[in-house]
Amino acid sequence: MCSSDLQFSPLSSLLATWEQYAVIQGQQPQPNLHLWDTKTGEKVKSFFQKKLGLWCPIWNADESICSRMVNNEVQFYQNNDFSTIANKLHMNKISDFGMSQNSGHTYVVGYAPGAKGGPSFCKLYKFPNFEDNQVIANKSFFQADSVDIKWNSTGTSVLLLVQAEVDKTGSSYYGKQQLHFMSTNGDTCRIDLNKDGPIYHVSWSPKGDLFTVVHGFMPAKSRDRKSTRLNSSH
Repeated sequence: MCSSDLQFSPLSSLLATWEQYAVIQGQQPQPNLHLWDTKTGEKVKSFFQKKLGLWCPIWNADESICSRMVNNEVQFYQNNDFSTIANKLHMNKISDFGMSQNSGHTYVVGYAPGAKGGPSFCKLYKFPNFEDNQVIANKSFFQADSVDIKWNSTGTSVLLLVQAEVDKTGSSYYGKQQLHFMSTNGDTCRIDLNKDGPIYHVSWSPKGDLFTVVHGFMPAKSRDRKSTRLNSSH
């Protein structure tokens, strides 16, 4: 097998490998995403994963929960038991998601792009409470083609780096970016930046209470923000 990508689970108990999906004429299609036991070298589970994007399953820190996207739902496994799906998150037209990496309470953000001029939105849930009436926070926004979901280390806050491929105002070659904030206490807001231009990088501090944004036309500017000082707005 020739792997195109590979990644270890947080405790290195499993190795995930992905190879380009291919169908050989006259043969049955074969799965191309494999999970291997790092102690025994045995294959634990195989999946079909045609696209490289979101290929790797996401674990939380103690590997008690593992998640992966399949079509328009996110499937969850517990304690690395891949014989049965423990839970599912259904969201209409979901195209991306992010799961907090901390141990203990686990939270999930799902992203669905807008359609027919409507807004895109992200919804935040606490695992395994995925019913519509159990949404903790909901953030909507326009001009979004994709979202980079960035959880802090404690799993209490998440940044949404929203990207539109084309800036319709023509002011930026990089398209248009926005930065939004959501927290597990239900707060949401847009992060206002004090310099026009693209957002180059966003990063949380190790403690998860502070984040830095590098943004603006050259020369770029770096701005630090305390997550506890953000105002709530919907």
